Amino acid sequence: MEREVVFEEKNLRLEYSENGNYLCLIWGLHTPEPYFKSKIDEIMKISEERNVSGFYVDTVNNKGISPGSQEYAARKVEEYANKRELFKQAFVVPPDIFSKFSVESYSKKVQDYSGNVVLQFFDSETAACAWLEEN
Repeated sequence: MEREVVFEEKNLRLEYSENGNYLCLIWGLHTPEPYFKSKIDEIMKISEERNVSGFYVDTVNNKGISPGSQEYAARKVEEYANKRELFKQAFVVPPDIFSKFSVESYSKKVQDYSGNVVLQFFDSETAACAWLEEN
């Protein structure tokens, strides 16, 4: 599971996996709405440049995102996914109840907006990444 580090800050690390052609979004503790939205814009730009087919989203250490951030991310992913046949998102279920609620709420919004996004929840990063790497 060799991945290239594309971007790294205190609250976000992005890695790219050529095997499966996906980005790993590893979120830190706090992601205030302005920060989160600006990073989503950067993620989508990188996604376009690399033509990725999925995201592994690690929110295990995150403390949740606002409803406005959820909406913003869902719309941006919808725009991206609708240009493709299929876009996969894999999540490891976070232990924090607020983060878990945020992930579930975001997931529902994405599924409501786009028929091209397939979301799955996993108990481990290994399982999530294996799913993303399937053809």
